[in-house]
Amino acid sequence: MPNYDALISQLIEENKWLKKRLDIALNAVAQLQEENQRLKDEIATLKGQKPRPKIPPSTLEGAKSKDKQNDKNKLSRGKHPRRKKTVHLEIHAKNRIKPESIPVEAIFKGCQKFTVQDIILRPYNTMYELERWQLPDGTYVTGKLPKNIQGHYGPQLVCYILHQYYGCRITEPLLFAQLKEIRYLVNEDTMDYIESIKPSHWLGGCLLSYTKDQPMSQMEWETFLLEINIKSEGDVKLATEAALFASLIANGIPKDLGVHGDDAGQFNVFVRSLCWIHEERHYRKLIPSAERGRPTMSRYLCQP
Repeated sequence: MPNYDALISQLIEENKWLKKRLDIALNAVAQLQEENQRLKDEIATLKGQKPRPKIPPSTLEGAKSKDKQNDKNKLSRGKHPRRKKTVHLEIHAKNRIKPESIPVEAIFKGCQKFTVQDIILRPYNTMYELERWQLPDGTYVTGKLPKNIQGHYGPQLVCYILHQYYGCRITEPLLFAQLKEIRYLVNEDTMDYIESIKPSHWLGGCLLSYTKDQPMSQMEWETFLLEINIKSEGDVKLATEAALFASLIANGIPKDLGVHGDDAGQFNVFVRSLCWIHEERHYRKLIPSAERGRPTMSRYLCQP
């Protein structure tokens, strides 16, 4: 009859030995991974690139995270103060509806309000009749269009197209078909004209027309933005940058001024040219596999 006690003792010892070997193997793998990363960083430094950044562990889920600290100050569900969601909603039309049948003895007790939000897309065309007066010397004086009118397309239409094209990424054919369905008189030249408009320049021009080109302090500018319902931080920043951009052009800065920089979006103003140094960074990451290609790459990267 086999001795099970001795067999169990042997298995326990082998299990302990295997665990030790596993710990040694895991430590060796960790050391090799660190050495491998160190060598990668060294190669990147020799190639003029940045090594891998040291990213600290995330504190989003820790005890000191802002979310958990804010959770302590939050009210539990059902204990929030009740408020009406439509109390600040602008009402454009009111429609009173009576019941289908009202008995003679019924007493009127007011109205139960039910708010419906909707949107109306329709053309709104304006014809400006510019008066012409003939002077005694035979010349004419003619009325001028408002400053916010730039061409045959109003600011609301241009704003809508720019938002759809740049903000919502609606393609030009789809946007063109949408405008024709709303019965706007547009053609391909219309889309080409509006596509050529710099959004920041157009927005800044509209803002300057509202301010009547009067200089403003920072407090006056912020008050003006609140008056035209521009309140969020992102919208205030966008409007301020656009106004500064349009103000430069209005004060004589040429529209074809060259701006030299990288491919970042904040440099997409005036006429942009990309920096060759930033373009060269992509080629520095290439390692030619053939020996004959390495001298060519070195000569190319060393060019002034």
